[in-house]
Amino acid sequence: TVIVMFGDHWPRLNNEFLDTITEQDTSAGELEKSQDRYETPYLIWANYDIDAEEGGKLSANYLSTLLLETAGVPLNSYYSFLGGLSEELPVMNSIGYIDAEDDYVGSDTELDEKTQQDLKNYDSCSMSCFLEKCGEQGIF
Repeated sequence: TVIVMFGDHWPRLNNEFLDTITEQDTSAGELEKSQDRYETPYLIWANYDIDAEEGGKLSANYLSTLLLETAGVPLNSYYSFLGGLSEELPVMNSIGYIDAEDDYVGSDTELDEKTQQDLKNYDSCSMSCFLEKCGEQGIF
């Protein structure tokens, strides 16, 4: 048995309250401070020995890949693609991105061409198509 526990973001809270509990001024609108509001811990637990690692910054969309890797399940082309993308952009959300160097990036136009293309490929398959269709399109 392998279990993943996580939260996808903090609940919607008023900025004054957030300023108090985080000791930050959210009115400043800095990208880093905005990203911090989406940071939540995650844990992968198993009732057998697994490689334990410190949970670093990782978007929820990558947790399935991490779970499969941790459980020793072979990855199909889609999950292999996600694993590669998670190394380029460990964090992506509506605020922006955090790249492999832990730099905060506000827009995909600030990313290199390869990463922009990888994001386009990811977008074309996420939510709107099934994994089999992505394979048929030759994206992965």
